[in-house]
Amino acid sequence: MRGSFAVGRRRPLLIVGTIVGVALVFSFLLSRQVTGGTEGTRIRYDPDVSAGAWVRDGERRGKGFIEKTSRGEDVLSPVKGEITEEKGEKKTKDQKKEKKVASEKCAQSFDTSCRSPQIHVRIGAETPSLPPYACFNDIAIFSDADVSRGLLAASIDDVTQEVREVATFDLSTTDGRLIEWLGSLPPRAILVVVSFGDIAERLSPDARRALRRYGAHAAADWRGGSAYAALGQRALEEGAAKEILLPLGATTTSDINGCFEFPLGKLNATIEEKKDVNRVDEARLAELLRAQAGEGGGEGQKGVLLGEEWPQCGHTPACAADLLPMHFYSGANKDDHPRMCVGGRMVFAAGLNEAGRGLNVAVIDSKSRKIVKTGHFDTYEKESTSLELFLDGLVEGDIVAVVSFDEASSMLSDMAKQIFYELGSSMVHRLKFRASWFFVGQKGIRVFSPFEDLNFPAGNAWATPIDANVCVPASLSGPSERRSDKQNAAKRHFCAKYDRMDEFCQESHLDDVIVPRPLTDPKRADDPIFNVPILVVAGESLDRLRFTLDSLIAQPGINTQLVIVAHNKEYKMAGDLALLFHFKPLPINATSKYNDLLLSSISAAFSIFPKATEIIVVENEVAATSDLLFFFSQLLDVMKRDESIQMVHAFNYNGFARLSSSPSSVYRIDSSSQSPSYIYLMGRKLYESTIEGNATACCSQLHHWWLQPQSAAAAAASSSPSSSAAILVPEVSRVVVMKPNEITLADTGEEAVFRERRRFAKSQIERLVDVEKLSEKEYEKELERIEKSSLSLDGGPWAACEGGYGSLMKKEEQKRAGNLLLIRYKDDTQLAAIVKCLGLYSNPTEGGKELVAGSYRGRIRFHLDGVPLMLAPLR
Repeated sequence: MRGSFAVGRRRPLLIVGTIVGVALVFSFLLSRQVTGGTEGTRIRYDPDVSAGAWVRDGERRGKGFIEKTSRGEDVLSPVKGEITEEKGEKKTKDQKKEKKVASEKCAQSFDTSCRSPQIHVRIGAETPSLPPYACFNDIAIFSDADVSRGLLAASIDDVTQEVREVATFDLSTTDGRLIEWLGSLPPRAILVVVSFGDIAERLSPDARRALRRYGAHAAADWRGGSAYAALGQRALEEGAAKEILLPLGATTTSDINGCFEFPLGKLNATIEEKKDVNRVDEARLAELLRAQAGEGGGEGQKGVLLGEEWPQCGHTPACAADLLPMHFYSGANKDDHPRMCVGGRMVFAAGLNEAGRGLNVAVIDSKSRKIVKTGHFDTYEKESTSLELFLDGLVEGDIVAVVSFDEASSMLSDMAKQIFYELGSSMVHRLKFRASWFFVGQKGIRVFSPFEDLNFPAGNAWATPIDANVCVPASLSGPSERRSDKQNAAKRHFCAKYDRMDEFCQESHLDDVIVPRPLTDPKRADDPIFNVPILVVAGESLDRLRFTLDSLIAQPGINTQLVIVAHNKEYKMAGDLALLFHFKPLPINATSKYNDLLLSSISAAFSIFPKATEIIVVENEVAATSDLLFFFSQLLDVMKRDESIQMVHAFNYNGFARLSSSPSSVYRIDSSSQSPSYIYLMGRKLYESTIEGNATACCSQLHHWWLQPQSAAAAAASSSPSSSAAILVPEVSRVVVMKPNEITLADTGEEAVFRERRRFAKSQIERLVDVEKLSEKEYEKELERIEKSSLSLDGGPWAACEGGYGSLMKKEEQKRAGNLLLIRYKDDTQLAAIVKCLGLYSNPTEGGKELVAGSYRGRIRFHLDGVPLMLAPLR
């Protein structure tokens, strides 16, 4: 375990005294509060119990609570009746009780001096202690039931000021439904939006554009670590909406507060609504992920299932109003069931949220006191990888409630124990076979939690069951003991688990925040390239995958909602790394051959993004240059308009430093002269006509795919009879290729790719020249013009290569006078000799003929030591 793993407690032996001391004082005070001052009960501290524990007159008990001594009438019977499901998507306004409570709060701050038709509007952004809120006069826009992690939004009628609809958008998988919802609202609709949680980096440029149609401007600059709130109106001029951006840890509050009349301003904005926005098909993604379901010890629920009500979770007397009642029961034998009650509702019980063997975990938002998610993890039989991911998803302030059942220790990893330790557990490292354990912790806590107990079994018998009531405050350690330093806990856990990434996991970089690079040129906000999905297909090198993901997250304007990282399902570390970069991992059931994984991943990508007409494929062991997306952006429209162009490649096989010096040049080449390699823009039509259902025949060897239409009908549809399929290739590559291992080299036969230094584009914005001349007809005209204006040379001396190409170049230098050199060859044999002399890249075909990279109808363009040159057949 790395020494830097948990700042503040990474040397427990040195500072445990301080921690325990703070815990003791706080726990003593808190215990008086949570027990409601029950008479006749004496609680003392037992120093013989590790890390401290509270006991009652000779009995072992948990810390900070009074445990029930019997299971009488107030114990909940097995769960019966209806189970309600709360998923947090588009809730209707029928929760009258919650709405009434919220409106009572609004009434307290209602300013009656606002005169009709003015409305007193108060909209508050999230603070460290309070969730966001919104009030119109004395009416609450959001009830407590509406407040969930994500973006809360409300549509309000501009005439009656009545709430038409309230929706909560999770954004963890996609923001597509938010974009659709914003586009569906009626003209002049009033919009109220507030964020809850650190969700800014999940909001794509497309969603920010959709908010602009309601007058929002600051949303474009909303970044991670801050809260957002806005009052806008459809068609409102950009910048006229009322907006708040507030750091999530800010000690001061900020709100929109005033008397407003609608419309808020001129409703004449004409921001065009973006059509065909590509987003993940959640149903299809879930189907593909189903193979992984149940692996790693369990998974969390997509929605939270709530059981029967149990007032105050059985507390007598009731907990104070600012405390959350909880009850834990760990079960007495294999025929029993674990139970957990939170806030007066059952969360785990027989048949509820898969309660069972192992650990049963609930996550509660400390501000809204709502249950965010639940998870059951069978840590007796299965690895606890899913538990680790579940806990890594916590945000600062989240309360975690855990109760064990049967056996939970066998497969509980050291990493999972470390995370529980960071959440405040003092006992998790002592968990043994069939011990009974309950724990309430909090993300960001700096002291041990006062809510924990652990009972050990005697021999082969079950341990005495946990049967505990507690009253839990919003902050388990008090404001002064909450973490003030910003930690990237997910990265710390990743680095502790995978110790082969020394540079990435250096102490000085452990807490670096990984966020996408924003777009610096606002004019490119609507660039279609940001609507193209990106598929990364991971290999087995975690360090090289990190270089790939680093290069992608640094692309200005990248839309992380559209990046998926496919990996062999047995190689779970690649998926863990993808999550750190805000990309979506996609486990693939494939053979050990990388080519098979690549083909399966491309198929899955087109399935997951059903509206996508193109995808960008990024293979393993590569890094994109900083202008990759800008490069593709300039050629996307050319590819769409010319059906004979099948793909755009970012890699040039002839891109050696000697042979490529013009980063602004792009060439049209025959599709047969370069197979898809490293990074490329591929169209759906090409995939469906050449690869889908035909992968074994066309594409059995990596970087040697033969992409030809499968039928005459497909061939006719792909291009006209007189045209040939082509691809576009830059002279200077937009991808840095790391030399692969010997096995991969043997598989591809590409040793020559790495024989000498290669050149890669370095500018972030390299504007391409003559893009309009890349269509089939225009490119043919351009080649004819070049041939007429060039200095034509006989290919014989170049085939003989006397003195090497350098000597030949010197002889022609004075004659060239700045013109392009044109070397004519008479046949394939002479061409092969010239190619060898110049050092161009070629591959022998099955018939023995050399297939020269970069060839277009027999012509090959490049720069030789900075001099423009073309090979062409003798006419």
